[in-house]
Amino acid sequence: LPWVVDEMSQMNAPFFSTIFTYSSHHPYTIPDDFKAITRAGPDLICKSISYADFAFRDFWDKAKKQDWFDNTLFVFCADHVGPTKRKDRSNLEWSFKIPIAFYHSNGKLPEVSDMETMQQIDIMPTILDLLNIDTKYFSVGSSYFNPNNTPNMSYYQNSIVSMSPFSEPLIWNELQTGKVNAADQETIRRIKAIYQQYIAALVNNEMVP
Repeated sequence: LPWVVDEMSQMNAPFFSTIFTYSSHHPYTIPDDFKAITRAGPDLICKSISYADFAFRDFWDKAKKQDWFDNTLFVFCADHVGPTKRKDRSNLEWSFKIPIAFYHSNGKLPEVSDMETMQQIDIMPTILDLLNIDTKYFSVGSSYFNPNNTPNMSYYQNSIVSMSPFSEPLIWNELQTGKVNAADQETIRRIKAIYQQYIAALVNNEMVP
C-alpha cells in the first residue's frame, strides 16, 4: 500500500484511484516480514486482517504527507463479509453487514445516521453528490443524500434480499408465491422494476447515460 501512494503521487490532479486489497482472501498469505508481528485469532482470516491493518497504517502515514491529501475524498468499503465461527454473526442480516466510510481531512462531510442502509452500488452517486459534480450517469444505486432512495438489493441463493434497520429482511425471487402486506408489496414491485432495468441494460449493453 505505501507503493500505491507513490503511484498516486505521479498522477495529474484531479485524479481518481481505486485500491482493491485481496490479502484477506483465501489462502490468507502473509509476507514473511509481517508474520512475526501480525496477530492470529479464532478464524483463519484474523492474521491476514491484522496484516491489512499494518499495511493500511503505512499507507495512511505516507499519504498524509502528500500534497494531494487535503484535497482528496477517501472512501473505504469492504468487498463482502469474511468467514467466521461466531454464531451471533451467522444469520442472513449479518451476511451483508459491511463497513462503508467517507473521509476528508477538513472533517466537514455531512452527518449520516448509522440507522440507515447504504450499499456498495450507492457509492458512485454519493461521491458525485459530495463533490458537487452535475453529470449524467448510469446506476441502479442512488446517492445516500437522495431522499428518493431505491430499495437496497443483494443477490443471495437465487433470491434478492432487501434490508432495512427497522424490519426483517425482505426476500424475493421469481418463483415466490403467497400474499405479502401492502408495504412489502410496493417494495417488491420496485425491486422487480430495478432488476428488470439492470438485466435489460446488461443484455443490451446500455449501461451508459
